[in-house]
Amino acid sequence: MSNKNTLVPQAHKLTVDELSKGGKKSVYSRRKKRFLREQLEQLMLLDLNECKLKDNMRKLGIEENNLSIQNGICVALVQQALNGSIRAFKVIGEYLQQDPKFGENKEHIENIFFINDIPNKLKERENGIEKR
Repeated sequence: MSNKNTLVPQAHKLTVDELSKGGKKSVYSRRKKRFLREQLEQLMLLDLNECKLKDNMRKLGIEENNLSIQNGICVALVQQALNGSIRAFKVIGEYLQQDPKFGENKEHIENIFFINDIPNKLKERENGIEKR
């Protein structure tokens, strides 16, 4: 339901000059976003400096050649989720394409089971009747 007072009449059409300016701005903003994305990708591949996070990554068994900023961010995110951060948990779920409402993976649904199913899964494994 629209109010007739809020409707904009179609009397104003964009001129060729206005269309041209809009196209140029669009190209400029896409190039800027692409440049920023490329810069971030390059920064993520840099080696992580000596810090507490790097020591934690070594303790987790991550190889020395994989101690990049990107891996450090992933480890820090997982640590936050383990400490109870709901936001970190949601970010991880979104990245892994899991829906946090249903606890299911959108790509590989057969490998996910709910916490309530754990006792049943344990009994199935004990009996050797693992369902596929």
